[in-house]
Amino acid sequence: MSNARKLADNLPTDGQLGNRNLIINGAMEVWQRGTSFAVNGYHADRWSADASNASNFSYDQSTSAPDGFKYSTKIQTTTAFSATSYQFYRYNIEGQDLVQLQLGASGAEKITLSFWVRASQTGNYSIAFTNSANNYAYPTTYTINAADTWEHKTITLDGATAGTWLTTNGVGLRIKWDLGSGGTFDSTTDTWVAADKATVSGSVKLGATVNANLYLTGVQLEVGSKSTPFEHEPFEATLRKCQRYYEIGNMGGTTYRISMNKGQTSASHYWAVDFRVTKRATPTCTITQSYDDNLDLVVHPQATGPNHMGLKNSTGGSTDTRALAELSHWTADAEL
Repeated sequence: MSNARKLADNLPTDGQLGNRNLIINGAMEVWQRGTSFAVNGYHADRWSADASNASNFSYDQSTSAPDGFKYSTKIQTTTAFSATSYQFYRYNIEGQDLVQLQLGASGAEKITLSFWVRASQTGNYSIAFTNSANNYAYPTTYTINAADTWEHKTITLDGATAGTWLTTNGVGLRIKWDLGSGGTFDSTTDTWVAADKATVSGSVKLGATVNANLYLTGVQLEVGSKSTPFEHEPFEATLRKCQRYYEIGNMGGTTYRISMNKGQTSASHYWAVDFRVTKRATPTCTITQSYDDNLDLVVHPQATGPNHMGLKNSTGGSTDTRALAELSHWTADAEL
């Protein structure tokens, strides 16, 4: 086969050649919050557990990965249970990144999801695409053919021509990998339904078996009916995309020192810590002080915005020649 033919085989059917992956951190490379969890919320950047029995699972960074990848997310059942409610591993896509899909309109585009997965149990697993309100959904399945083996999966579907789909900085589209949700979420497969549905009857329930596990990486969502090779990008580029939603202030061991002179301590004073990346929205911020010489700092929400965190002094020394504080850690959370 000629090189030209090989190139043509890998071209997308719609959209652009670069920046075609609508998933951020699909290779599970960025883990700003840590690498091991047993709770709901975000784990690998942009990836979250949304489960009524979240503490019955562990969620960890793993070095088990298919060729060409370094990391995956490992999800394992630590306490088996019979699910009666929702159990999902989820990715939320910002609406502003989905305008070209024309979701909810008659001209809605086809979309293709591809990913690498490894699981301890064979069979059909449920996965669903839903809107932000979880009242319009497309449940479907993918099949694990061999246990404990990396397999590449591709799902192509017609975009929804009805329903409400945000194109703002809110959630435009949710993708939910089922971990064993209850039967109330079962629905017809491979069709859009106007209901809160996300599973297909008879699919594997990961949470029903202790030590059952599922690994996920190489996730790509693109416009069109064709799956193209995973779009690798520099780590720095992925990190900056993630920092639009979450940023920590101690990456690289940075310490922030803030001081003020005697005579300024009788009133409130304000400082701003600039973010590396403009946030999706005004974030919720936290700070940790490693040193306090008569200067207690607190986050000032009214002075915080998408570009900076506002701080003010809650106390200050009245007799010292200076007041000083050092921040060893801070977070800015603007996740969807």
